[in-house]
Amino acid sequence: MKRMVTMKRMVRLAVGSLCLLALMVNVAPAATDPDPPYYCVWAPYRDDGPSGNGWTSLVSLTNPDVKPRQYKVTVITKDNPPGFSTTVSLAAAETRFMPCTDLKGCGRLGHLRIDSTDGSFFIGSLLVSDAVGLTTIELAACFLASPPQ
Repeated sequence: MKRMVTMKRMVRLAVGSLCLLALMVNVAPAATDPDPPYYCVWAPYRDDGPSGNGWTSLVSLTNPDVKPRQYKVTVITKDNPPGFSTTVSLAAAETRFMPCTDLKGCGRLGHLRIDSTDGSFFIGSLLVSDAVGLTTIELAACFLASPPQ
């Protein structure tokens, strides 16, 4: 339980820092031309499940916009390359913390992908904690999505 409280505190600190960065980077979005869709990928995603005997992953997702938005969160594994997807709806300025049970990610090892299908900005982070309680904030790589063919 203490490990989860520490993870949540670290996520809040990371989200706060990223919100400030998002405000600096995304101050004046174009009103006429929507941004292209993009996605971010984190690795590794590893969660041994609700037993609490090993690896635990906690995902945070923030919608910094003034409008409600939807995002697709996917846990991608070697056994299922398309992944296990969950649609997440967030109100304006909402942050949600999602354990493996919210993401169909219990007992899985792979990558985490968050999609912004309408070009709206998001702030995400992945915290992974090992069996001895060492927690790391994983780095993300973000890409523009391919235009439809």
